[in-house]
Amino acid sequence: MSTPQKHNTLKDAIWVFKGKQFVKQMTEAPAFSSAKRCVVFMGLHLHQLHSKTIEGYCDSLRSRGYEILHVILYPTRDPKTISAQQSPDMVHLCLKDVTFSGFPKKPILEKLQNFKADIFINFNGDFSYTDMGFALGSKAPYRVSPYQLEYKPYFNILLKSRKDESLPEYLKSIDNFFKHLS
Repeated sequence: MSTPQKHNTLKDAIWVFKGKQFVKQMTEAPAFSSAKRCVVFMGLHLHQLHSKTIEGYCDSLRSRGYEILHVILYPTRDPKTISAQQSPDMVHLCLKDVTFSGFPKKPILEKLQNFKADIFINFNGDFSYTDMGFALGSKAPYRVSPYQLEYKPYFNILLKSRKDESLPEYLKSIDNFFKHLS
């Protein structure tokens, strides 16, 4: 897990306005059983530490008929550090692809919205404006994240905090919650 990010009062003020605008644009959630497209969002360090676990989980989603789009955010502003080998179902980004307030910039936002995700799953455990920005930017009706008090207006499925459980336990809790929705 990464170190906790301190809150920025200017970003918080932007989020009060911009975040609410995005939430108003959200469409009503369709029946969960018809959800078949999923964005999986994580930071680079989490991906590097748990790549086999994450890939195994994504494979299990694929076996249940989901299309997956991996979004991996690198903690750098230098685009040269981003992996050159990207599969069509994987998007590698750096901080230059994100606005000051945490929303994806226009080309990335369009790519995210063109995927037409039904579910957005945040794997990151610590608070981040980018987690909220990408979740709302995806326009996914189901937005899943580990619990953070600040996420309540922006994620509609908040599970146990990642501080209380490991990544495999968190992934299992997502599956258990999804079983109740189906």
